Amino acid sequence: MKIRFISLGILLVFSLVFGNQLDSLTVQKAVAFAIEHNPSLNQLRQQIKMAEAARWETPGIGTPVLSWYKEGIPLSQSTTSPPFQEKGLRLSQSIDFPLTSLFRYQTANARVHALRLQYEARVRELRAQVKSDYARVAYYLELSHLSQQMVEIATAFKNTVKARLDAGEASELELLNAEIRSQEANNQLLDARWQYDKARYQLFNTIGLDPDNQTYHIVFLDSLRYTEVLIPQEEVLAELPQLPEIQAARLSYQGAQSGVKAAWSSFLPNINLLYYRQDYGRGIDFYGWEVGLSLPLDFLFRQKPRIQQAKADARFMFWEYEKQLLNWKKRAEYVWHQYATAMQKLQPYHAEIRAKSRKLLQLTLQGYQMGEIDYLSLLEAQRVYLQTEQHYFTTLFDYSMSVIQMEIFLGKELIFISQE
Repeated sequence: MKIRFISLGILLVFSLVFGNQLDSLTVQKAVAFAIEHNPSLNQLRQQIKMAEAARWETPGIGTPVLSWYKEGIPLSQSTTSPPFQEKGLRLSQSIDFPLTSLFRYQTANARVHALRLQYEARVRELRAQVKSDYARVAYYLELSHLSQQMVEIATAFKNTVKARLDAGEASELELLNAEIRSQEANNQLLDARWQYDKARYQLFNTIGLDPDNQTYHIVFLDSLRYTEVLIPQEEVLAELPQLPEIQAARLSYQGAQSGVKAAWSSFLPNINLLYYRQDYGRGIDFYGWEVGLSLPLDFLFRQKPRIQQAKADARFMFWEYEKQLLNWKKRAEYVWHQYATAMQKLQPYHAEIRAKSRKLLQLTLQGYQMGEIDYLSLLEAQRVYLQTEQHYFTTLFDYSMSVIQMEIFLGKELIFISQE
């Protein structure tokens, strides 16, 4: 029985430790994982909760004070009681002027809504970052495959040169050149694999994957492929005012304006309430109340600095809003033109150039093996094929990255969309 319980305990531990490990990863799975586990996003969630809780402090209702008092206490036990003695309970309460509380609440409420918009903006940015990192993984994975093909081509070419050398149809110089190119192809493969591993760990860091679960066994199921997406420039620019960052900046400015009103309302008097019971002895009990208003006689040291600070904060938020507008306009223009350029460069590759370069290399290699094509022609065909493939995947990667950035502006997914 003990052995059975120990076995069950070991199985339970292993299920808890390894049950959350990822064995495969798609783009959508990576995005969902990041939204749940990304540290920065979780910190922002807690900031929203803190701001929501801070709204309860805005009414400006002080803590009630219950006090006991007694007057007419004799100086010593030998003296007789004084002719007048008073004792009783007092309950006091201070309340800020209602208009001041209202402006404070508006400021705090604007901060809550601004943080929520910042959260929405952060989700957009995080989704785009995860997709970008995943696209980079897919890009270097394609380059690794391409480099592997280049190694195979270089090896086949070297073997062909050796065969021709043995037959007296090639020179030692050609063989030496082929061996150098073969070694360079191997080095390119090693570099591509290193870049692939580097991209993997960047993706793991972005989604917040626990270091113990960052293994080599994770399979990336989505690949880098061409998806035609038509995005008019006017549509991108029209969405600028609706960006969460712009709306958050606008709300922060409005909240700062409410802060100015709250600072001016500090001239309004605070209200102090006092309710008490008096006991004069001999069964004579009375109840009384008091109402007091605070007077801002020290406005030079309290109200004036507050107003100046609030005005400066409002001006700062206004220029922050203007800065956000300018920065996002510039970013939108950069990203759209990058997208348009990449699409114009990518379409010919996708339509015919890649197929032609593969056919050229295949026919040239066959002709060289048969002795119909010289060595320089084969080198040129190999160079064209390598350059074409590299340019295609680089352009495809740039195109994918620009479309992913467009998702931030349009607020919708354009590529790597879930098919479920």
